[in-house]
Amino acid sequence: MKKLRSCYHRCIKTFFGYDRQSVTAILLDLQLPSFETLLYNYKYSFYMQFLCSDNAVVEYFVRLGL
Repeated sequence: MKKLRSCYHRCIKTFFGYDRQSVTAILLDLQLPSFETLLYNYKYSFYMQFLCSDNAVVEYFVRLGL
């Protein structure tokens, strides 16, 4: 997860042209969610799919705790 977070931050800096500014300041300036917020939202969405459907693949990953 650390490498994925780092890649997310590096891509934002490169795409929007920021150089040596703190990631927090960049995210606030651009009004983008942090990596942790994205991860939490997707986990929540995935869990809600598990509750609302009968999908064996989703159930498998939810039970793994991903």
